[in-house]
Amino acid sequence: MIVLAILLTLLVFPYLFSLVLIGGLFAALGAALGSYSLYTYGFRIALSVDQTFNVFLLGFPDESISGRVGRAVESGKPKPGVATLAKVIDWIFLVFFNDEDHVRNSIEAEDDFGSRYEEFKLYRD
Repeated sequence: MIVLAILLTLLVFPYLFSLVLIGGLFAALGAALGSYSLYTYGFRIALSVDQTFNVFLLGFPDESISGRVGRAVESGKPKPGVATLAKVIDWIFLVFFNDEDHVRNSIEAEDDFGSRYEEFKLYRD
């Protein structure tokens, strides 16, 4: 299953990455022009691609990669490299979006996430 996930991720990465760039471009353009609807449109495109990429990496369908990484770091026992990935993601969002502690702020509240995650785990294997 992991090999299949890696193969799918490598195959669709250029497509997903280009969609993230397009979403980011719309969001930046909307912010520069003061168009809230264009900004949110771009943000929604980028978020949907982020969640799609997370699914290819065997993650929960309604969770972003930032939230997944943040949840792993907060657990106190992240897998090797996850803490470094969290720092890289935080740096990117701080430099480009002035978003401090992005990974920690992306964690979904347990009320919204916990029950759906338990349900998802039933169908994962």
